[in-house]
Amino acid sequence: MVAGEALRVWSSGTLEKNVTIANGGPYAYTRNPLYVGNFVIGLGFVVMGHNPWLGLAYLLLFPLIYLPTMLEEERFLHAKFGTVYERYLERVPRFVPRWGPGTDAVGHFRWGLVMFHREHRTWYGLAAAVAAVVARSVVSA
Repeated sequence: MVAGEALRVWSSGTLEKNVTIANGGPYAYTRNPLYVGNFVIGLGFVVMGHNPWLGLAYLLLFPLIYLPTMLEEERFLHAKFGTVYERYLERVPRFVPRWGPGTDAVGHFRWGLVMFHREHRTWYGLAAAVAAVVARSVVSA
């Protein structure tokens, strides 16, 4: 879960929504690093749940929820940035990160962007969820 949230923080700190195409930092490896971070966080909860059915449900439901969102965002970005975005689509995969960067962009990280995107709210939610899981395991032990 920590790795997933670290990826979300890195992504949030390099994203300037609707201003430029985010193609540096984590966006050079995958077009949707925030969603990859969410996926990793979810896997952490699946592992904490110790239930293979939960894992199966998660693996089936995640793409059903996130794929339509990714496709809609791609349509929006294509309409806004045109051929520049098309070149980015050709070089960087939608979800599963590529081994090396698909762009030469650096992607400067700024904590101000992390806070602007309210990533700290995710920290609070994760802390509360982990506390609930730990409390449940202590009570049932």
